[in-house]
Amino acid sequence: MIHLINHKYKYIILCYPKSGCTVLRLLHTYLNNYVKDRTKDSAFEDKHHLLPPPSDGIYKKEYDSYYKVLVYRNPYERLCSIFYQKICGISSKNIIWKGKLMKQPKNINANINTFNKWLDMLILNRYSGDMHFQPQTKTDFKYDEIIEINNITSIFLKNKELNKLVNETLLKYDLNNKNSIEKYDLENFKDLSNYDFYEDNDKLLTIGKVPNYKYLLNEEIIRKINDNYKDDFLEI
Repeated sequence: MIHLINHKYKYIILCYPKSGCTVLRLLHTYLNNYVKDRTKDSAFEDKHHLLPPPSDGIYKKEYDSYYKVLVYRNPYERLCSIFYQKICGISSKNIIWKGKLMKQPKNINANINTFNKWLDMLILNRYSGDMHFQPQTKTDFKYDEIIEINNITSIFLKNKELNKLVNETLLKYDLNNKNSIEKYDLENFKDLSNYDFYEDNDKLLTIGKVPNYKYLLNEEIIRKINDNYKDDFLEI
């Protein structure tokens, strides 16, 4: 879990890799260095890659007065996103690191070539030690709020001034679209859960563009996710 702690605005955001953490880290970086008239600066945005690990994750008494928000992601979307980005190697067109587009590793192969096979392997190996595959689970923090990443515009709804600043920052720097992959619909609905993305004979994968997640989510896939990722469905 990633801890984003802001002492000026007295908030703590807790989030997970592949659950909107890039957007949240960028937002946190801008809020920590807020300048009202700052222009878009990719070198500044590089700073979010350099945030320290959550060594500050040990609870301190001073945090009692901080507003604590746990942000999670719909587990269906999260697993589809992990598959396209971390397995198929499809990168966002918007994340820059040292002036260059970030590249994703391509881990798909002839044996693990479908979403269904990969999900079975993931369930069998229980995340394989990769932090991006770790479950979304609660910690001992006493949260003031738990939200799904798609509701980020309401992340500090109880603090109107801070929530207004968050929304201004999200809009000004287009943060909601920073790490998103463009998704498109097929002409005819097709179940892609067992489609061979390694061969990709239909040329469905292009730079920064993938078929919509719904094509991966048939009844069997949904059942597997529900049975094996119960912790990912978080509630306050």
